[in-house]
Amino acid sequence: MNMQSSEECLREAEESERLAGLARSVATRQIMTVMAFKWRSLAKVAGERQSHRHPNIQPGVCIGKTN
Repeated sequence: MNMQSSEECLREAEESERLAGLARSVATRQIMTVMAFKWRSLAKVAGERQSHRHPNIQPGVCIGKTN
């Protein structure tokens, strides 16, 4: 299981935006822009979960499949 904090999600969003700015093709730029949006959405969810968790539990959000 991969746990992400809201701060980590925001860093991923920033990196996606940076890569979108460097993209040579319109399609790649659009994909990276969507990825940035999705990371920001996950950051919001992670932030909401962090605010509702017990203070002694490591906050985060599950990304991807769990095995």
